[in-house]
Amino acid sequence: MKSAFDRLLNSDQKIFTCLMRGIEKENLRVSFDGQLSHQPHPASLGKALTHPTITTDFSESLTEIITPPLWGRANLFDSLESISAYAWHHLDQQQEYFWPMSMPMGVVCEEDISIADYGRSHIGQFKKLYREGLVTRYGKRMQIIAGLHYNFSFPNSFFETLFPKQDQSNSHSKSDVYFILLRNYFRNYWILPYLFGASPACDKSLLAGREVSTCLQPFLNNTLIGEYATSLRMSDIGYQNKSQSQICISLNNPHAYARSLKLAVSTPYSEYTQLGVYKNNKRIQLNDHLLQIENEYYSPIRPKQITESAERPTEALCRRGVRYIEVRVLDLNPLTPLGITPTQSAFMDVFLTYCALGSNRPLDKPGFLNTKNNFKQVVCRGRDPRCELNLENKTILLKDAAEILMSELFELAKVMDACVGLEKTPGKNPGEFTRAVLAEKIKIQDINQTPSAQILNYMQAQNLSHQEFGLIQAQEHRAYFEEIILDPVISKQMDAMTVQSIKDERAEVLNSKGSFEEYLAKMGFAG
Repeated sequence: MKSAFDRLLNSDQKIFTCLMRGIEKENLRVSFDGQLSHQPHPASLGKALTHPTITTDFSESLTEIITPPLWGRANLFDSLESISAYAWHHLDQQQEYFWPMSMPMGVVCEEDISIADYGRSHIGQFKKLYREGLVTRYGKRMQIIAGLHYNFSFPNSFFETLFPKQDQSNSHSKSDVYFILLRNYFRNYWILPYLFGASPACDKSLLAGREVSTCLQPFLNNTLIGEYATSLRMSDIGYQNKSQSQICISLNNPHAYARSLKLAVSTPYSEYTQLGVYKNNKRIQLNDHLLQIENEYYSPIRPKQITESAERPTEALCRRGVRYIEVRVLDLNPLTPLGITPTQSAFMDVFLTYCALGSNRPLDKPGFLNTKNNFKQVVCRGRDPRCELNLENKTILLKDAAEILMSELFELAKVMDACVGLEKTPGKNPGEFTRAVLAEKIKIQDINQTPSAQILNYMQAQNLSHQEFGLIQAQEHRAYFEEIILDPVISKQMDAMTVQSIKDERAEVLNSKGSFEEYLAKMGFAG
């Protein structure tokens, strides 16, 4: 029987012209002197609860820009740039910048960080209470670390061509294929912080009251740097949660995944029980379980399905399967105004396709823990020439492992380009997938080409603190977006979204019948 890759080699269908992609990008709002903004979400950007493309994440100051899912990389980046420019243009009256880095600026005290406010509707109050629960459990500082999520899905032709139902050896549902992708993603995701990690430094205030990691050393003006770090955001000092180490989520199939996630959402955790659900007769968290809701699970990748009204994410997955996957390990790249480049996007397409076409082996708990350890090695010391990984029960230098992986990705990229009518003659006029892999391969050969090295080298050469470097990049990004003149049609559409979001938020308030406690009880969060 032919393997999926063999079928791809012999396919004449233009499968990879129809990949669907979307980007969710978070940025903190800061004042002109680089301090965290105390202003509410700009009214000129509409209501965060109901606006489809501009919202907030944890904090009022943490803006999130969301592109719709789109075919075509040019469409994706045009959308990201247009929404970003619109958001930048509407900061003028408040004299603010968007902070360009994943790791936040210096924050003196947690009281300066305001939780996002979504209004008086039941769903708005629910979203805020969930965030108050995050504060109760983890504090505020970790929650304002920003990132970029890459959403990705294959077209139907991908499944029909490579996993035909009549071939019993290849008979996988779409969800099965996405779960093959998930398992192989974990086996290989160590490469991503090496190539794209862009948070090798942080402000010391982020660690207030916490032990400083041994991989960090003091630099300038409260700046800590990791000599060989690639992504402190994904390290133990970043957006992580040790209590979740007790959670074992199955990646073997959608129903096993949903069952294990439901278990975590329904299992009380002693530390959270001690904190209490109420304090001074006021709710401070949704419940005392390992997870309040599914979204609290800080996974580096998630299988996603669009939820319907009052539907939980696990229910949506079980009923309708996986619609797309969400990659969650990418740092904002402060060296580019959009936080991500088209080349990075093309590489991600190749990498995720490689994972989907890989081994169908299950991933047991020891294997899963090993993948996490490999990832941890790379985020903390991936630029150390002596950095080693454990792959297939063998120790190998990261550089050697990366060379092997990049060679395999290169071969796949050529086939993917051929499937969009390019790269018919190897080596001549390579397509975007091949070019992307070749561009990223340079970082394996020259460590100074990685974003983390470029950032540290610049900070050290110019004697800049983390705060100073971030402010310089914010000013450059502002200048970039100020030069953009939005298409009047797009500007009118964005204005209409703002107006509609206000109407929709009012409608949510009017539709919120009964008390909030009654609403919580209906949602399964009885007091």
